[in-house]
Amino acid sequence: MKTYQYPTANALPIIIQHIFKWILLPLLLLTWSLGSFSQKTNANKKIVLNWSTPVAANYSHFVIERSLNNTDFSEVGLLFTGEDEQTGVSQSYSFSDDVRNVRKGFIYYRINMVDMNGKIQKSATHTVYTSEQQPTPVIKVSPNPVSTDLRVTLPLAWKDKFVSIELMNTSGQVVKYSLNQQSQLTETISVRDLTEGAYVLRVSNGKETIIQRIIKSK
Repeated sequence: MKTYQYPTANALPIIIQHIFKWILLPLLLLTWSLGSFSQKTNANKKIVLNWSTPVAANYSHFVIERSLNNTDFSEVGLLFTGEDEQTGVSQSYSFSDDVRNVRKGFIYYRINMVDMNGKIQKSATHTVYTSEQQPTPVIKVSPNPVSTDLRVTLPLAWKDKFVSIELMNTSGQVVKYSLNQQSQLTETISVRDLTEGAYVLRVSNGKETIIQRIIKSK
């Protein structure tokens, strides 16, 4: 006949830790939302986004998205979480978006939290009203997902100018880098040697930076 030993008082804290780690924490992550969100425009006409999260476990970075019509969103920022962040502890973050070259009116933001496996959870959309703005530059990437060569079409105003192109993995490590003193309208990056998964493309002319999420496929 088998006998069962009930947990002692000293073992209860360990049991509670396991319950939190394997049961409660996954449920919290599944229903993740921003704990708080605020925004303001500073003296340099940059919109400063501030937010906090209830938990920051197993997440590699945040992707900040912007839209001018609340339908078509593009990635404008990337913020990696710190390695020393603690499970179950609220964390605060901040991101500045330069909107001097964005047309005036309403701007819509949402924040995506990406975990180590590339899974994304989206926040609610937040609205900011601005004025005295111009159209923002955009890039086009194709194909996406990509298996061999990635073509990056730059804004027309960037042609024949200094442009840097970086491709980063979800840990923030730069895996591809290109620096062009006189860039072509379309630049090509070989990704044949990269493993499958999510990457972040960052293109800059020294004054403006454009972010785009890339998926490497077979």
